[in-house]
Amino acid sequence: MSTFPARRGALAAAVTTALLLGLLAASQAQASTLYACVKKNGSAHIYSKKPKCKKGEKKISWNTTGPAGNNGAKGSNGANGATGAAGKDGAVAGYSASRETAVNILTGTIEKPITVLTKKVPAGSFIVFAKTTIAASDSGNGAKWVGQCQLSDVPVSGTPTFDTSNATGEVVANFLFHTGDATVPLGMAITTTTESTLTLACTHVWEVETKGAFAMTAINSFLSAIQTSSNS
Repeated sequence: MSTFPARRGALAAAVTTALLLGLLAASQAQASTLYACVKKNGSAHIYSKKPKCKKGEKKISWNTTGPAGNNGAKGSNGANGATGAAGKDGAVAGYSASRETAVNILTGTIEKPITVLTKKVPAGSFIVFAKTTIAASDSGNGAKWVGQCQLSDVPVSGTPTFDTSNATGEVVANFLFHTGDATVPLGMAITTTTESTLTLACTHVWEVETKGAFAMTAINSFLSAIQTSSNS
């Protein structure tokens, strides 16, 4: 018996398969569903849109996107990353006190200045700031003066810390008044193992060429302590 018809059928199937694959690759990017009109001898025409097959052809269709596969196995955990760089020390808490009204400091002395503000803080490390304005007045112009302010930290147990600053000025005409003023800033870093009391105190040092009604005050005063994890 001759095998030529069988070989011819196999060859036709191979050609048809190659043709289908080629057409499939060309059409897949454009349509999610493909159609074909297949003849009895195995030849076919592929369409990206639903066709009207001729007599003797069979219409078939298939989805170019196959069904979703099963989830893959869970991968193993990756290696731990390196430890990040340590951040800089930051603020922990803040404490403050303020006073806008004037405090008479003319009766103070360098040894015993007049208290303007106080604030208690717990044990720890702090950056402390203080500011006040020394204001002088008189019944006339010309008085020259020197004032002094001191910022102190006095712990319950331990060594006190101090910062001192002077201010100088002259009484001049200011509308209907005779005044002069100067801002006094102070600051320091402290570390204590016990509770502390922060104090801003001021006094006059001297004055000359007064006109008989000289006065000196501390006004618009502010005291602030910012707690840190450490001071270095």
